Parts: sequence; structure tokens; C-alpha cells
Amino acid sequence: MITLRGLGFSYPDSAEDDYALHSIDMEIADGSFCAVLGANGSGKSTLARILNALLLPCQGSLSVDGTQIDEPEAIRKIRCSVGMVFQNPENQIVADTVEQDVAFGPENLGLSNAEIRERTEKALCLMGLENLKKRNPRQLSGGQLQKLAIAGVLAMDCRYIVLDESLSMLDAQTKSEVLEPLKNLNEEKKLGIIMISHDIRDCIYADTVFVLDHGHLAMQGKAEAILERKDELRSLGIRC
Repeated sequence: MITLRGLGFSYPDSAEDDYALHSIDMEIADGSFCAVLGANGSGKSTLARILNALLLPCQGSLSVDGTQIDEPEAIRKIRCSVGMVFQNPENQIVADTVEQDVAFGPENLGLSNAEIRERTEKALCLMGLENLKKRNPRQLSGGQLQKLAIAGVLAMDCRYIVLDESLSMLDAQTKSEVLEPLKNLNEEKKLGIIMISHDIRDCIYADTVFVLDHGHLAMQGKAEAILERKDELRSLGIRC
């Protein structure tokens, strides 16, 4: 489980009382598929980076599967447990071929060559990229690049994956092609999915929804109940 208690965050160049996140209390259960919704400036991308320990909270606590953020080696452990996929996949592409790019993460874990090959092939197949593994990433479409970024995270064998507006630039067909294998992994392997978005249409598989508004947790609960409150969601700048 990922647990946040009284979590607050302020950027270094902000005013003393200007917090991007205010006293956030959240629990994300192991193996859940949850959505974090919010308009631009709501704090959802800041929250995404804290879940992955790319940013560290200024107040309160973060715990990932029992590891507290202030423990020794916590940042490394949390980043190994919580994978991150950004909105722009080109920010995560580092190699000259699709296959090499997916293998980059496992290689940095110091795994055996056999384990690296196995993880790479599995991740490529999951995202439908096995026939493109020798292709230069620069030759891929936008949707294929996002699949590649996700495959690279899946090859790290994380327990959770955070999708920070990762579907926002994809058409409906490509979104479906990305979401289906992730939903299967969520159901079959209990991979925790955390979908960050401003559009409720990206949250069709979510079982739990959190809604942020100007750094505050405005709504939380079962997806079916939250997503029925469309007037309230629209008032918070969320696309319905």
C-alpha cells in the first residue's frame, strides 16, 4: 500500500505559505487501479512525482509498502517500486533501438543477461512492440513512443506504475491499445495503476478516484460514485 499522511509540498521558489499540496491524506491499495483527477494547477503532477520520490514532501509522510520516505535507501527502494511514465515519452527514451531502450532499466539493476532478455521480450510483447524491437525510436509514431516508455517501466518489474497525463496526447484507439494490457496486468498480476488525468474518460477502469483542487484533496471514493458527480467535477475544471 502507498500511504500519504498530512503530506504537503512547496516548491523552493514559492512564497512561504504557497503550497502546491496541502495536508493530503491518501491510501492507494496494493493492486488497485486508481485515478487522480484535477485541472491544470491542481497539484496532480506534483503528487505524481512525490509518489515516485522524484520530489520529497515538505510536510507529512509518504510510505510505500512499509518503506518510509525518511528511511535510509528509501528513495532508491521507492523508485524501484513505483515506476513513472510522463506525458512526453521522448523524455524517457535513451537508446538507439526499441529493444535497447526497454533493456536499459533492467541493465541498471545489475541483472543477468538472461533476466534482462526475458524482461525485455515480455515487456515488448505486452505493449505490442515485439515486431519493432530493432527500430530506431525516432522512427516511431507518438502512440508507439508512449507504448515504448511504458514497456521500459514494465521491464523494471515495479509494483506500481504512475501514468502522469500519459494518455492525453493519444487518440481513442491508441488509448485503448495502451490501457488494455495495463488492465490485464492489474487484474492478473496485481500491478497497481495510478492514472493522473484531467479527463474522466481516461479513468474507465479505475476502481478508486481522488480529485485535487488547488492542492487540496477535494473528493475521494469509489469510482462509480465519484464519476456520477459530473456537475461538481466540471466545477473543478475536469473534463466530463
